[in-house]
Amino acid sequence: TVTKMINEYGFDDQYIDVEYFIIANNSNGGVTIKLMEINTRMFSQCAPIYIGCMENANPLQHLIDLHTATPVANPILKDRPVCGVNAYISSTCSGIFEELFDLEAAKQFPDGEVIWNKEARDSVQVLPGAKAALLCFVYLFGDNIDECWEKYCVLLKKLLKYPKKTPAWECIEAGKKPYSK
Repeated sequence: TVTKMINEYGFDDQYIDVEYFIIANNSNGGVTIKLMEINTRMFSQCAPIYIGCMENANPLQHLIDLHTATPVANPILKDRPVCGVNAYISSTCSGIFEELFDLEAAKQFPDGEVIWNKEARDSVQVLPGAKAALLCFVYLFGDNIDECWEKYCVLLKKLLKYPKKTPAWECIEAGKKPYSK
């Protein structure tokens, strides 16, 4: 529906980025999905997911082709993985980055799987009104969203020096998934 509507406005020559929040409803165990924004572009953080899930995916070449009216072949979904997630790892604690985040553990993952933008001695601050401070984002691939969630839980425990001090810990401890009832 979103794609059709955007195409009707003439945006049929580019990627579409739909960003939303999935919020766990602790009272009933369900979730609320809130639309954040719709953009007629590729969200750059999602390019590795596109590449990881599609055969012969080359976002830069596709954009060049789209903008020069060169037909772009429909990408083919890979046999594996079929699910890709860009997820954030955050902390409810303020402090020095290396005291919250295990840089040595992060370096053990393949290039591009765990991305952080702070130096070891940088300050991390949970701003007033915020629930947590971003420490890094991760790319997860699997056969389904459940497998990606399991990988997220493992990464969280490996990368955070205080894994219980993250907004996701409540779900992990309760054995719940933030995206399901």
